[in-house]
Amino acid sequence: MIYINFILFLCIFLYFLKKKVDFVNLYPLFLWTISALFSILYSQSDIFRNLHKFTLLPFVYLAVLFFIYFINVKSSPLKKITVCKSPLLMPIIWIISCTAYIPFTEIMYYFFSGGIDFSNIADIKDEYTSGEYDAREILSVFSSKLYGFSAYSWFLSPILFFYYLVISPSTKISKFFASGLIISYLNPLLLGMTVGTRGALLWALLYFFQVFLFFRHVIPRKTKKIINKGFFIMSIGIMTIFLIITINRFTVDRYSNYSITDWFYRYLGESFCNFNTECWYTRGTTNGLNCFSYFSSFVGGDGQRDYTMLEKITGTRMNVYNTLFGDLLYDFGHIVTIFIVIILSMIARYLKPKNGNMILPNFFLYSVCFYILLSGFLIWPLITKAHSFLGTILVSIILYCTNNMMKDRRKV
Repeated sequence: MIYINFILFLCIFLYFLKKKVDFVNLYPLFLWTISALFSILYSQSDIFRNLHKFTLLPFVYLAVLFFIYFINVKSSPLKKITVCKSPLLMPIIWIISCTAYIPFTEIMYYFFSGGIDFSNIADIKDEYTSGEYDAREILSVFSSKLYGFSAYSWFLSPILFFYYLVISPSTKISKFFASGLIISYLNPLLLGMTVGTRGALLWALLYFFQVFLFFRHVIPRKTKKIINKGFFIMSIGIMTIFLIITINRFTVDRYSNYSITDWFYRYLGESFCNFNTECWYTRGTTNGLNCFSYFSSFVGGDGQRDYTMLEKITGTRMNVYNTLFGDLLYDFGHIVTIFIVIILSMIARYLKPKNGNMILPNFFLYSVCFYILLSGFLIWPLITKAHSFLGTILVSIILYCTNNMMKDRRKV
């Protein structure tokens, strides 16, 4: 039955490939299809926990929800950039850039002074996951505060970086600020490495590539060549570190009964297996405490995702991947999740560039919608990117309002 999962997503991929949709759309679809393939390998590994038998309905449910979301999120590469006239855009860039350098310097000092112990990375990761260790402890108090700007602007930094590469003939931005945008984007990645988090590495690479694919036709040719070389070098470095962390995390004694390949299969393929054999059979719904726990702090909650408490509600493991649709299912149930996906699809359809024309505030929010699709084969991504999502909303609203105010003044 697990083969049906792969066949469904392979058919969707081949359908849109035949329709000649742009690679910017085939890119996330390819990731979902590869994950479906790895779910077969994971289901046959020694590490797989088969709590229920595979059945057809959960896989059909997943494929249908994916198709609904995909057809509304998919777009074409940018052809035109509408210049944002907000007077607050440059100050926002200055803040993101300038606040990135001090945390970056402290993190790099931590690396080069031997602060990270890869041989003990599995225990460090366990302490971090359980809440016993805060990655920011390596930063000074002042630097930790500045780091918050990098965390809140993670979705924004690469977009602003490419945006100014395109409009630079009419609006100059110094190398200091351009470099600061990249450093701000890298800071969460580097801090995640200190506690053995592989996801931060992978998604920094995939999201940056996603944004590049949207901008690739409007970036000057010479600049694009430089970016291609830099991205190639960065990709090699990130994947090397990804392998080092994986090997060191899963070759310790307590994992000696499993091969290292099983852990790779699990990382890329477990979400589909978990959804079908565990998530589908949840005992109860978590009413937003799974996907949106961060926002509970606004209504008196602690803002923490307590997965042990969630496990008591659902009767299943909650510290594993279940796809974005599985995480929503845990919160709202089988039926309500369908309507939520439809609403998300409509929002993405409204926000996406029309005729290849990018409006910056809209594109900020649309990029989040696309990122949900991109990384959703593992998890509802805003579980780990809630700060970044909130920052994106706030900046989008600020730029949208101030940009419109400038338009109104010119009319007067």
